[in-house]
Amino acid sequence: INLNYGRTTSSDINVFGHDWRWDLPLYPTQNSAGHLLFGITRWQDNSVADNSFVGLHLTPSLRFVLPSNNELFSPYFDFGVGVAYFGRKDFGDHYSLGSDIKMETDITIGANFGAQSEYELGIAYTHYGLGGGDDVDLLPRVYFGYHF
Repeated sequence: INLNYGRTTSSDINVFGHDWRWDLPLYPTQNSAGHLLFGITRWQDNSVADNSFVGLHLTPSLRFVLPSNNELFSPYFDFGVGVAYFGRKDFGDHYSLGSDIKMETDITIGANFGAQSEYELGIAYTHYGLGGGDDVDLLPRVYFGYHF
């Protein structure tokens, strides 16, 4: 489970969420692995009182583990492209999405750490686009994860 927080580039919209991750047999090597993320997010427009909605996303990703000599610290790079559903098409005066469904692109740099690599900390750039309307960027999106 990963918990995450991000802001849109307009700085008026906060995004809180959590993801569930399943490992997939996509391109597995010693230094790479595939996984599928399913997440739920809450989007809060800070410029208008009581203006929030929920979004969902499903993103297959590839993780490339970077070389490290430390057994307690394992840096990585993730790249994923998926689909996102937004609970509405407009973010107040900030964005008009044109569609409830958008393509999602994620680029993440992070590290697993701990005796069993059970913790994860990272920073990501997320872009929502296509489907008409405005594109939305989350930069940065910071997250913390724990692997059971």
